[in-house]
Amino acid sequence: MHNWVWYSQLPEGCQEMEELFKDRHGKTHRSTVPRGLIQREAWAEKKTQAALMLPEGLATIVKKSLHPFVTKVYTVASPKALFFGGKVFVVGDAQNTLRPNTGMSGTHAAFDCNTLEQVIEGKMTPEQWETTVLHWAAAQHRFAAIVSSYGLYTNLAVLWNAGCWLLLLLGQKIGLA
Repeated sequence: MHNWVWYSQLPEGCQEMEELFKDRHGKTHRSTVPRGLIQREAWAEKKTQAALMLPEGLATIVKKSLHPFVTKVYTVASPKALFFGGKVFVVGDAQNTLRPNTGMSGTHAAFDCNTLEQVIEGKMTPEQWETTVLHWAAAQHRFAAIVSSYGLYTNLAVLWNAGCWLLLLLGQKIGLA
């Protein structure tokens, strides 16, 4: 058995998304088409795309997936991580989702929680914690853009995103961000 994710950036309401999120019974789903209910034609189109776009091994996994499901993935980027006067600390994906998820989700939550330990020990104020975790999330979000541009776009896009990431880090270091 395989668990796999294939991100496709589709504009909301486009024809491909409309077809993909209408199940075999004609019901349109808002965010997830349950396992095994994807229309045969829509899934056949995804398998054709996989054969054209993905390396052979990955395309084979897609082709052999008999009962897949599709779901919309939303990105959350909160400008705050601290709420209700410092009583609620929002951590990890609830605060800022990192796409593509290249193993950073768990790292993100761990960073936030490990940094929260400093607040509990009195070594950092809640406001300092918020600044620290939001800076970290912004840097990781920009790093994720480098990763995704490497797989999806041109070398120029990779260089652009790497330059933006470095400028963000520099800005954070000198207090501009």
